[in-house]
Order: sequence, then C-alpha cells, then structure tokens
Amino acid sequence: MNIHVLTERKGSNPGGKVHLDLGQRKGDYYFKYCVGNKSGEERLLAEHQPIYEAATLAWTEHIGLHVPTFFVLVRNSPMTFSYRTPVPRLDAQKPYYLLSQLVELPCEVDEKRLSEILAKEKVYRDCLGITDVSGKRQNYTHIHNEAEDYALYIDLGCSFVHAVGGFIIRRKHSAPPAKRERKRMEKALQEHALETPRGELLRFSEVYELLFQTPIPLVDTQRGVLRKGTLESLLHPDEQECIREIVFTEIYETLKRHKKLHSPKIIF
Repeated sequence: MNIHVLTERKGSNPGGKVHLDLGQRKGDYYFKYCVGNKSGEERLLAEHQPIYEAATLAWTEHIGLHVPTFFVLVRNSPMTFSYRTPVPRLDAQKPYYLLSQLVELPCEVDEKRLSEILAKEKVYRDCLGITDVSGKRQNYTHIHNEAEDYALYIDLGCSFVHAVGGFIIRRKHSAPPAKRERKRMEKALQEHALETPRGELLRFSEVYELLFQTPIPLVDTQRGVLRKGTLESLLHPDEQECIREIVFTEIYETLKRHKKLHSPKIIF
C-alpha cells in the first residue's frame, strides 16, 4: 500500500497531511506517529501512542463531544510513502499510525458562540484529561449551520501521556494512592455522576472504565477492513495498569475540583 504525503508535519510529531487510497477509507487525512519514549515509564510504548490517542478520541466521542473521523492504521502488509514535495521522509515500518480526516474549516467563525460552547464543555475536557485545547485555537473550530451548532475538536492529543517531538513524555500526575485511600476514592467515583451533553448520567466510575472499553476503529493496510479494538484488547496488562494509575487519580481530582466549583454537570 502507498500513502501520498502532501505536506510536512504541522505539529511536533512525525507525520503530515496525506492522501489515502484504501477502499472505503479513501480520502485526505492528517497522519502521525511517535518514535521514542522519554516518559521514564517503561510500561508505556511509543509504538502504541497512536492507539493511546485514538482511545482518547473514542472516549471523547462516546461522552458526547465532537471529533473528526479517525482510525488507527495497522500495518500488516508492505507500505510505502510517495512525496509531492521535498519533505522529511517518514518511517514506513511502524506497526500503528493515527489518521484523522482533514476538516474543511469554515470561512467565518462566531468566536463568541464558540467561546460559550468551550466554556460549557470544559468540565468534560477536564474529566477526560484533555489539555490540548485551552489556548490552542488551531485545535478546534465551530461548526454552525441551520441544523448544527457545536465545537469540533480537531486535535485533542492523548489524555494520559503527552507526545512532543516524536517522543511520549510523562504528564504531571499524582502518585497512585495507598490501598485505603484508593477505596475511599473509588467510593466517591461510584457516588457521583456526570451529566453528559446528551443528558445521560454516567457514574464517574463508569466514565473511568469507558476509556478502556470504548471501541477504537482499526483499519489494516492489506485490505482496508474496518474492525474494532479496545485498550483492554490491544494493550499488555502491565501497560493498561500504568494508564489506569494515571487516569484514576486524574478523574478523582477533577471530580473534587468541579464539585467545589458547584458544576451543574456533577450529580450526587
């Protein structure tokens, strides 16, 4: 399979705008991957970063926020790149790549309305550990017409580990709690619920588990067949445990913070 590279990378990670001609997945996408691990955590794998970020996108979409069409490209056959312009060469030997469909940006944006939507949805971004939005205007836009009015999150990053310069790096997070403290935190997550944008009530313990259980779209390079996977099915148990340690504490701390702010989306 050949991928046509249209531009050099726009962010700090290897990738760029590409054209994919692969069955029903034919189209223009943004393509990226990681090359190394500087997180200090050996249980996390750079080659799995596309899966990590896709899991964040799937989690976000499941909660009710809007993201572009995306999938993880799984290399299970020979793959090559062709280049329209002289840009840095990409690695065609990685097992996974993240592709997100290019978004046609609106000519005009109602910035006031967009700011209102972003403020309303901040509680969800905080609960999901999404930090690549605030102050990064290129990572979101406003879709508005007679039938629709929503913020589209173009680039969310990963909710539990950063990727910068092609390397995964550690996010600041608290150490895993002791056993007794963990039980107290688990009780709080079970007793409080988040009201989603669709009006559904999800216990915070459910929100936490959804990261690991929400289906992630996977497309193989051999036939372009779409299938589904989850963090639970795709990652090693030790890798999952590392992510659980990070996300559990972050969700609990977000619950505490927004409860103090009397967020109307926190139900108890």
